Amino acid sequence: MLQTLLGVLVGWGLTELSNIFRARREHRLAIGQALSELLELRHWVLILADVVKEVASRLKAPPEVQTVLRSVICSLIPGLAELPRRYVEAAAKVAGVSPVLAYRLRGPETALPLLNQLAGLAASEPSAARIWPGLEAEIMRQVRPRLEELIRKAAWCHGWGTWLAVRRLLRKPVMPPSEMTERVMGFLPQFPAGAAGGSMAGGPPPASS
Repeated sequence: MLQTLLGVLVGWGLTELSNIFRARREHRLAIGQALSELLELRHWVLILADVVKEVASRLKAPPEVQTVLRSVICSLIPGLAELPRRYVEAAAKVAGVSPVLAYRLRGPETALPLLNQLAGLAASEPSAARIWPGLEAEIMRQVRPRLEELIRKAAWCHGWGTWLAVRRLLRKPVMPPSEMTERVMGFLPQFPAGAAGGSMAGGPPPASS
């Protein structure tokens, strides 16, 4: 009888341990996916302005053309339009394992579409287009610390090793990839002559695959 009882208790204990380990794996997986999308979102939110500045510098383009260049560059980045949706889906999975963290993760997906929308509105008015680069820089100074604090919180929930790796990553400067700049520079000559002087306001043609 005692042996049977011990067998039942051992079996129950092993089952509970298995459930705990499985739950922890699911927890880390959900948070890891959301963290990965959040890091990519931060990357593109910060890098777009730098790519625009570099391309505009090569073209010697005025501020109003820099605003239009943003739309061109966005059209050349594969999967950029889907990034906010992917982030929302990843963050939704966190709700099942950590509702509080899932609540905190809401909102960053609006940063990139909102910046693009504001840039588009600015491009339609020359006076607004001229001041947009400076305004965007100020917005980034306000948004970046909050976005990175959220990244650190998600990394801590994933594990201390991830938290340390994320801290190191966030300390590194965000540098625009040279291949992205070169691709944009190769695409811009497809515009009619004089585009760098402001005739790009009609918007970019469809990006080639």
